[in-house]
Amino acid sequence: MLPDLLRLFLPAATADGAGASLASMSVYILMAAILVWRPRGLFPTQG
Repeated sequence: MLPDLLRLFLPAATADGAGASLASMSVYILMAAILVWRPRGLFPTQG
């Protein structure tokens, strides 16, 4: 899905490589965004 979207803007070989890289990094990008948004995490301890 992501490589198909990237093919609209990039050559096919580049889009395939970039799509695979972004897909594998997406979890870490999401975790970084959550820590920027909520520095104590999604479920901060009560106490």
